[in-house]
Amino acid sequence: MERLEFKHQESIDSMELSIHLSRYRIVSAQVAGKDVLDIACGEGWGSYLMAKYWGARRVHGVDISPRAIENARTAFPLPNIKWTVMDAQEMDDSLLDAPYDIIISIETIEHLFHPKVFLERISRVIAPEGLMVISCPNDHWYYGPGRSKNPYHVNTYTFDEFKELTESVLGNARSFYFGTRVEGFAALPADHFRDRPETLTQSLNQLSETGAMEILPSAGLIPELKDALFYM
Repeated sequence: MERLEFKHQESIDSMELSIHLSRYRIVSAQVAGKDVLDIACGEGWGSYLMAKYWGARRVHGVDISPRAIENARTAFPLPNIKWTVMDAQEMDDSLLDAPYDIIISIETIEHLFHPKVFLERISRVIAPEGLMVISCPNDHWYYGPGRSKNPYHVNTYTFDEFKELTESVLGNARSFYFGTRVEGFAALPADHFRDRPETLTQSLNQLSETGAMEILPSAGLIPELKDALFYM
């Protein structure tokens, strides 16, 4: 999964949105009242969810792409979100509002030639007892063994390699997660959906927060690490 583009929201595939949401959802219960740094935020939907729906006090969205940051400013203008163009590997601490209670970086390290430098830099701007959330895709699942076929990915990680890299800089993780596809059904309150949500992104967010849901791994399979779509 690469960057989501929100210029034409109704053309965005709901599966891609759910992949994106599942990564950010991991912090939905932790960000209320917190200061958050979202590194490699892309066009800012994750930053928007944290600032608008999940109660973050303020969110700082950072991305290397000027186009992505400009689109984020246009699509998700909120007073408690700050947008900055910055290279994740060469972060300028003077442009950051450190320290941050939570730092989240979704699908970033596979793009970097010097991922340890990046991890060391974010470790400087986290508050004591702060929470850092890092994810990367399992390119072996997407593209097969060997070097990634994704031209934007300069590194490919197995789970063990991802674990060794992150813990070698950040210390022992509180926990690890791996992403898998699921299937299921939900009983949704009719009144909540009587009026059609304004956008596909709002619709997906509502679906994720309402009703009684039952989900199972796709095809009833027990997930294994080798079949993970991403690691966190």
